[in-house]
Amino acid sequence: MQYTFNLSRTKVLTVLLALSLLLCFVVGVQYGASITTPTPVWTLNAPPASSFDWFIGRYSNGTYFAESGTWQTWSNDASLSTVISYVCTNAVVGSSVTVSAGVLGSKTGYCIIGNATETLTAGKIAYQSSPNYYTTASASASSTVGYGYMWLIVQTATVNNHCLLMDHGIFTLGSYSLSAGLQWVSTTGTVTSTYPTGAGNQIASIGLMVNATTILFNNPNGIYMEHI
Repeated sequence: MQYTFNLSRTKVLTVLLALSLLLCFVVGVQYGASITTPTPVWTLNAPPASSFDWFIGRYSNGTYFAESGTWQTWSNDASLSTVISYVCTNAVVGSSVTVSAGVLGSKTGYCIIGNATETLTAGKIAYQSSPNYYTTASASASSTVGYGYMWLIVQTATVNNHCLLMDHGIFTLGSYSLSAGLQWVSTTGTVTSTYPTGAGNQIASIGLMVNATTILFNNPNGIYMEHI
């Protein structure tokens, strides 16, 4: 017995459309399955409760991200320095920045955005030389140590550009090689395990080294002595 299939043009187009839709569905499912959406790593498995203008955190896949206080503006990249640069470029000077535990150190860090009056080197200490402007501190200059707060420079910044400065928190820097215990500001603005000597030098304690590369920094506000 012979069967004859009589397909009209409309039926052929309908079948082809159905096959195309099915193919698109299959490809879409496969593509969707291949995407792995990283989840944020929070300090307490939730966004920080403290007041902040910007937040820097780390995804579970190891990349970093930054979000504004509205939780709408964000950026992420494999490089932490790129994310910090993004925040420095987009944040208003004077903004507060909360940095999640595991990003700069083992605990949460609290930072601000300022303007650099000169090249500021990561790991050194800065002071506010004029409103919103920051300069490297020096134990040999009474105008920089002993008058107001000091901040820890988180990332190297060039003159007239925004900089990220830690107010207090944990900061790990591979180039540190210091003895555990109290730390001081040197005559060149570096963190030193031996307080500076010499007439006129200011002795300012700025934190505690947990180990050779990690400092517990606490913005000093008046623990000073002067060699005479």
